[in-house]
Amino acid sequence: MSVYMAAAGMAASLLDSSEADAIYDATYNKSMSIFNAGQQKNAMEKQMANIKQEQVLGVANVALNQDAAEAQAKVNSAAAGVSGGSVEQVIYETNKDAAFAVGNINAQADADMDALSNEVQSAQLGLSSAQNINVDTPSFGSRALSNILDLGGAYLSMDKEGKDSLNKMWSD
Repeated sequence: MSVYMAAAGMAASLLDSSEADAIYDATYNKSMSIFNAGQQKNAMEKQMANIKQEQVLGVANVALNQDAAEAQAKVNSAAAGVSGGSVEQVIYETNKDAAFAVGNINAQADADMDALSNEVQSAQLGLSSAQNINVDTPSFGSRALSNILDLGGAYLSMDKEGKDSLNKMWSD
């Protein structure tokens, strides 16, 4: 039998099954808390990346639509033979509408990012606190000393016949 196996056997024998189960459960719960908090944080960070992507795509889409509307206004005015203030007014309106749309997209993205940022911070705190959970394990040294002292006390409380019997077992 290896020294490791002997030490593991001794350590296992020092714990009763309910203590071992409690330590396992506490360790498992700590690991699951860390895993869940990490998963939650990762999911929120992914949502934040999606919001940024949607913001960029939304602004680009508005710019494309504004360019198309401006070009259509110029084509329509050229086809109708109109020039001057009325065409410039239509172009101004398309630019203004595009600016409002971009402002709304950016404002919504900022609000969503702020809300998720707070949730990410909360998840990070949960992750940190889960990592700081202490799983109390009994001291094997103190448990072994307690068992030895119990054995010593039991030996001292034996009558002479019991001590002789025990001594004979150890000497054989």
